[in-house]
Amino acid sequence: MTVNLITGEHYQPRLDDYITKSTAVAPGGDCPRWRTFIDKVTNGDTELSGYLQRVVGYSLTGDTSEHAVFFLYGTGANGKSVFMNTLVGVMGVGSCEREDRTMLKRIIAALALTLMASTAMAAGTWDDGLDAFESGDYAEAVGHWRVCSHDQGDVWCQTMLGAMYNEGKGVPQDYAEAVRWYRLAADQGHADAQYALGIMYNDGRGITQDYVESAKWYRLAADQGDAGAQTNLGVMYAEGQGVPQDYVLAHMWLNLAAAQGAEKAINNRDIAVTLMTPAQIAEAQALARDWTAKQ
Repeated sequence: MTVNLITGEHYQPRLDDYITKSTAVAPGGDCPRWRTFIDKVTNGDTELSGYLQRVVGYSLTGDTSEHAVFFLYGTGANGKSVFMNTLVGVMGVGSCEREDRTMLKRIIAALALTLMASTAMAAGTWDDGLDAFESGDYAEAVGHWRVCSHDQGDVWCQTMLGAMYNEGKGVPQDYAEAVRWYRLAADQGHADAQYALGIMYNDGRGITQDYVESAKWYRLAADQGDAGAQTNLGVMYAEGQGVPQDYVLAHMWLNLAAAQGAEKAINNRDIAVTLMTPAQIAEAQALARDWTAKQ
């Protein structure tokens, strides 16, 4: 089958098209396993997966107007070989001549040095993003944090990227994207991201409102000493929202947050005290002391 890339027309191969090579597959059908693979190696980044699709499509055309050379860069075991071997199979390319391979190796060796140098200079890091953020250049901050989120899996970068999407700074506001980045960091145990994810579930921003999930993420952050998460978890116990109502646990978490100077926790703890017996207050205080001793 021949595909006219200008009109999109499909027709049987014709001699007057002067086509000397063909791919091993034709357009059509679905490829769920491939889509799953792409989603995994890009960490669910639809912008990156779309870019990869355009790169492959451009490469198939044989057009060189962009004067571009594409490199797959990574530390290993992140899908580069699978990606390329699959494309080689799709393109119907068996192998290249030895001379071509030798030349390619030389080109890669030369460009790799340039790539490493430019990467060292332009690599996005937490500090690079923070400098840009503090100078008011939110778009540049997002760019740095996106790089270290992808390439390094840095939880601080992922958390801040979530915050930028949540607040619409440097990127269009997108709560679903905020949730995605928060979750990547939260799954790695980052307390700030867990607290933020708890808020998103509590408010139903970018995700279906779910108080049980909200309490779960608050608890994970609270166990790491996050005062905001401790406060919100205490309020949820006081109101029986997402967890069984329990004034003792409410007082315990609010007391821990209050010890860190959280004003909201102090106010809510004082309210909880009016609803508790002296025995309950003593139990809550003992639980707070035990928790602190274990940290």
